[in-house]
Amino acid sequence: MTQYFPIIVEQESNRTFSAWVAGLPGVDAAADTATAAKPAP
Repeated sequence: MTQYFPIIVEQESNRTFSAWVAGLPGVDAAADTATAAKPAP
């Protein structure tokens, strides 16, 4: 069974990006670009 979870990406006030996976606590990332902040498929 495949499950899909949305990835939320937000730009911070310091112009970096934060990303996390809704429904999966502890799965998060931060980077200089939105693309780099998203987890790899």
